[in-house]
Amino acid sequence: MTSFEKTACKPTELLSMTGYTLGEFNALLPSFEEALLECNKTLEGKKG
Repeated sequence: MTSFEKTACKPTELLSMTGYTLGEFNALLPSFEEALLECNKTLEGKKG
């Protein structure tokens, strides 16, 4: 189980960490995934 899966099972912890409910977080996720793929860099800022 990933860290996200563990946190998603704890709504209060997810809200505390992100400021979003699980539904809100899941609604935003596709936009962040698309932006990450478009920027062609890793999360560490290195070229991908």
